[in-house]
Amino acid sequence: MTAVTRMRLRRPAVALAVAGLLAAALPTPAALAAQPRYDIDRACPANTVPVAGFTDISEPHDRGIDCLAWFRIANGVTETTFDQTRPVNRGEAASFLVRLLRSVDGVQLPAPKDGAFRDVRSGPHKTNIEILAAMRNPVLRGFQDGGFRPTQPIQRDQFASIVVRAMDEVARQSSSVSPLPTTSRRPFSDVRTGPHAENVNRLAQANILQGTRPGTFAPTSAIQRGQTASVLARTLGGLVDAGVSARPVLVSGTVHDASDVQPGTYGRALTNATVTITGTADLTTRTNTQGRYQVWLRPGQYEITVAPSGHVPFRRAVEVVRATPVTVDFGVYRTATAPAQATPTTSGAQDVTVSADGNFWVVAPYRGAERTRFLPTDASEIVLVRPDGVRVALGAAGTSHAWFSRNADGTSERVGAQVGVHRVYYLVDGEWVRLDATFDAQGRLTHVNGQAYNG
Repeated sequence: MTAVTRMRLRRPAVALAVAGLLAAALPTPAALAAQPRYDIDRACPANTVPVAGFTDISEPHDRGIDCLAWFRIANGVTETTFDQTRPVNRGEAASFLVRLLRSVDGVQLPAPKDGAFRDVRSGPHKTNIEILAAMRNPVLRGFQDGGFRPTQPIQRDQFASIVVRAMDEVARQSSSVSPLPTTSRRPFSDVRTGPHAENVNRLAQANILQGTRPGTFAPTSAIQRGQTASVLARTLGGLVDAGVSARPVLVSGTVHDASDVQPGTYGRALTNATVTITGTADLTTRTNTQGRYQVWLRPGQYEITVAPSGHVPFRRAVEVVRATPVTVDFGVYRTATAPAQATPTTSGAQDVTVSADGNFWVVAPYRGAERTRFLPTDASEIVLVRPDGVRVALGAAGTSHAWFSRNADGTSERVGAQVGVHRVYYLVDGEWVRLDATFDAQGRLTHVNGQAYNG
């Protein structure tokens, strides 16, 4: 997704409200923190957030929608539509809240309470419903018949209650966040009594909720997806302001075919290559026509895998820290046909197989510190033994790339007996890759994979 920003006029966001049953008792934090500012700008400053790409969103909820999409708390119903006026059902509300809680540093979520509700046996929101039901002060509560009614639209006042309970859980686990304030104010003429009235008023006092029009809240109306996004984006703003949630960080890079170039350099950019990210958030994207990809990730530990068609998958571990963009480039190698194999010889820690015709060496899976290094570049050297006994080291010599022969007594020289083209195959994670090394009449390396070598 391309990072694009757009400018919007700031207008008051329409309200939302909330789901569940009776309000939980307020927690007693170890140390009372100052009240954070519950404002979208704290989480998603104006004109800095990538546009999510939804074509059907509009003010006043477009900023909240883009904000939650940036934090990966809200998804579209399709890649390009959000359906902002559609009512949110009770199961969807649970997933929104769990994703919000997962963005908070230090908050531990319990294991799902299997069978918490008799009518929640499967479906996309089952796990999240059961996580919220398993909390010490349950965020979700069912009905007297033991059901939860996950597909039933959630009312605005019900949604207010589950937001309050979720924030009370954050305050219970974190000394950086105070409980939402209590208040004697009654800003809405249609919210005077009932099990959710106090929670509606607490969210209004914190500026998380606003009315459908001045003085009116419409508590029993179903909350819409756009309204939900605005409420949760303001809530998220308070968590960022308190320092317990961090804005996403841009992770980008390019994917190249490194098969026919010198070790340590890149070849042509690969278009439409699959890039998979696993970790705190799991997602998949593809490279553009310049071989470039980019994703926004919250701070955490990730593993990025690229797997272009016809190439050996390449995997790297990445740590994303706050406010620090990350660049992760990949050079991948085309797979090759498995060569004929003969009796292997051993040199150092590497198992080397010599082809039946003596024209190439086959090297077993690389055993260096990084399994993702497929060619001998700046890692430890790989020593090959030719069928005639000549030892050839491929890899690092000091800080520069070097290819050289070794004499029987172990001394090294740049000129040796290897002449002509020698083909080396690497077996990496069950896939073969190939390297061709060309030596001149003096035994000096002149070309790698057909490219002039100036090492």
